[in-house]
Formats: sequence, C-alpha cells, structure tokens
Amino acid sequence: MITKIFFSILILSSLPFIEVVRLMQPLSQKLQKTCQQQSKKNKFRSEEVAAIICGKKINNPQLKDIFISTGIIHIFVISGTHLHFYKKFFYLLLPKKVSWLITCVFLFFYTITCKFSAPITRTFAEFIFEKLNSLLKLNWSKSHLTCFAGVFCLLLNPKYLKSYSLPL
Repeated sequence: MITKIFFSILILSSLPFIEVVRLMQPLSQKLQKTCQQQSKKNKFRSEEVAAIICGKKINNPQLKDIFISTGIIHIFVISGTHLHFYKKFFYLLLPKKVSWLITCVFLFFYTITCKFSAPITRTFAEFIFEKLNSLLKLNWSKSHLTCFAGVFCLLLNPKYLKSYSLPL
C-alpha cells in the first residue's frame, strides 16, 4: 500500500522536476565548461582531472586505451561511486548537524556539472530517498530505495533506459 502511494507521489512530483532539469541545461553546460577550464590550469594531467572531477569524456584514444588495458578506466568514467566518495568525504569532514545539507547542495551542483548523467542522477536521487526514508522512518530496504531512484530517473529522462551506466 505504502509503495503504491509512494510511486504515485513519485510520478506526480517528477513532472515539475523534468522542467527544472530542462531549464538547468544552460547552467549545467556553464558549470561543466568552468570546471574543465579550471582543470586545464593543472598543467599535469588536465584531461584526467577533467574526467574525474567534471565528467568530461577522455578524447585522447591512446590514453583511453591505456586506461582500458590497465583496467582503471572506471576511475575516469563518472559513476555513482564518485558521488558516494564525495558523500563519505563530507560526512567525515563536516560536523554532523550540517553535513547532510552541505553534502546535498554539493552533490546537487555536482550532478548539474556532470550534465545529469544517468548514474550520477540515479545516485543523487537515491541519496535523497535514503534521507527521506530516514527522516520519515519508512523502513524501506536498500533495494526499494534503488528501485525508486531508478524509476524516478526514468520518469525524469526516459532516454536513461538506453544508458548502460544507469545502474552504476
């Protein structure tokens, strides 16, 4: 029963968010461009820094082949793991009372900077649902939260269905 109610609320609440995401595209592009420009100031390995921090694709085919052959390409491809890393980092660094709010704001802007890529958006949505689950004492399992986040993302952008990286 609660799950049906939640899915109904989820569907209705995602409709205005879809418009917000569309309106944020110019900001998203500007943030990513700024991030990439800042990473170019790092004269040593600027392309790798831009890939890890800004979500920029690695354009150098030789460099990409090296990362693939050594098995470390996953470090340079933005995924939900990056968001989990930042979340843990802020939770360790900041006082408990403000850590959630500051982490949420940072992860939201990071999601925008990464142009709402499927795995980042799903992980951010899951982060929000985890907090709602905790605050409202809903006792949903991790698999429910992951499912809700996935459905939310598909409502947000049906093209995510074609993304191999949505579950990452």
